[in-house]
Amino acid sequence: MKKTTLCSIALVAFIGGGALLPSVASAAPKEQKSEGFIKFNEDSDGAELGDPEKPEENIDKPEITDPIKPNEDRGTFSVDAVTELRFGDTHKVGATNDDRKFFAAPVTAKSNGTDIIRGNYVQFTDKRATLNHKYTLTAQMTRPFESKAAGSSAKLKAADITYTNGVVTSTTKDELWPSSEADGSKLVKTIPTFTLAPDATGLGAGDTVTVIDNKSDDRGIGTYYVEFGQYADGSKEKDTSGKSVELRIPSTVNLTAEEYTADITWTLSEI
Repeated sequence: MKKTTLCSIALVAFIGGGALLPSVASAAPKEQKSEGFIKFNEDSDGAELGDPEKPEENIDKPEITDPIKPNEDRGTFSVDAVTELRFGDTHKVGATNDDRKFFAAPVTAKSNGTDIIRGNYVQFTDKRATLNHKYTLTAQMTRPFESKAAGSSAKLKAADITYTNGVVTSTTKDELWPSSEADGSKLVKTIPTFTLAPDATGLGAGDTVTVIDNKSDDRGIGTYYVEFGQYADGSKEKDTSGKSVELRIPSTVNLTAEEYTADITWTLSEI
């Protein structure tokens, strides 16, 4: 527009001067493009260990004896930390016709030097530089309960673990939150109750359970916590941190006075 306006004004001025000059072809416009440039590199640094009930705050580095077990190789796409399930070490062997049931103890940690209590949880991160952020978070009992004592063959045949009161927390805004629908219409904020068990023999690795299924390409970005039971304000009415992960040992199991351990494997997988 500015070029056209200037040409019109110049033509009127020549005509007003009473002289007619030969027409001259206008010069071709000259253009030069200026290119904008920016480059992003994938952030491979591991996420800080955070507080599942106050995800905007970090927790202090766990001691070796703490129940929180960080993944030292955490990075762009990883399970960052899990908690050990501590079902107690003071139980006594006794005869019973009922299945034996035990809750995992709450998690104790420190945040800025202050003691905190939380439910057992898993922390994971997806900050991949990709257009497809679909993934699943799964859990599996990969090694059923067996005696820790050298030379012992004692096992807790068919013992299983049930997870309840699961919630998902993060500092991530809802527009980026994992969704179980491809169009982002169903955010994953809570986790249905599920059970991890051995195989049909009661002694081998069990089936894999999908805990989170993010079906949206552009959601699920950030660091998230899946916490089973919440300490909240610590009141009897609201505190579920110590009654949300339950071990069940069938009454048919012949218990011996030993320490038993099992492996629960959490996996974050691309889709």
